Amino acid sequence: MEKIISVQNLRKSYKKETAVENVCFELMPGNIMGLLGTNGAGKTTTLKMITNLCSKDKGEIIIDNVSLDTNPKLALSKVGAALDTPSFYQELTARENIECFAHLYKNIPNGQVMELLDYVGLKNQADKKVKKFSLGMKQRLALARAMLGQPKLIILDEPANGLDPRGQINLYRLICDMAKERKTTFIVSSHQLYDMEKFCTHILILDKGKSILQGKTEEILSHQTSLQELFLKLTGGTEPCIH
Repeated sequence: MEKIISVQNLRKSYKKETAVENVCFELMPGNIMGLLGTNGAGKTTTLKMITNLCSKDKGEIIIDNVSLDTNPKLALSKVGAALDTPSFYQELTARENIECFAHLYKNIPNGQVMELLDYVGLKNQADKKVKKFSLGMKQRLALARAMLGQPKLIILDEPANGLDPRGQINLYRLICDMAKERKTTFIVSSHQLYDMEKFCTHILILDKGKSILQGKTEEILSHQTSLQELFLKLTGGTEPCIH
């Protein structure tokens, strides 16, 4: 089975400070990797390098057998992402917002916009203005936007931030369904450790820019009480927080 993403020896420095150093990982179709770390651990910088939003100093990123260095346009055509707080045109409806973004892609089939809205549970709110949406609805709309073009890899930075427990459960269930049904691969950064251990197939923990633990979730937790307990041990007892 082909790797969806391979990251090797990724490094990024800002002046004299190293933000990310020698981060490596590989994911297969349908994998869900939880990217964990304290504030300043390098999570967001790593995601921005993978999506080409910031340059890397060193390393190699291969997305579905395409090098991000040699053919960034083709590599990124296989990626959907939501890296910031969901931002949309407030006076437009959910359908109109996704249609606007669909024009940035080539050959989006007729009907895909409504199919995506239906998939994320927003079909009945398709003609409702986004300014009337709850945060949970905006997060689901952001996921629909990230799904445009049927990407093989979707990257989400703190997608559950600000959601109530029901909203978090619905979002995680949707991610799991996509991974299982469509074999979509996910990288999800979060500080919700309990949730990560429940739905992520893989875990990567960063501390001060370095990978301190990674692997399959079930193997990592086979001799541990919980991911939270392990995280605190590895990071010196520091409570996880939002990056």
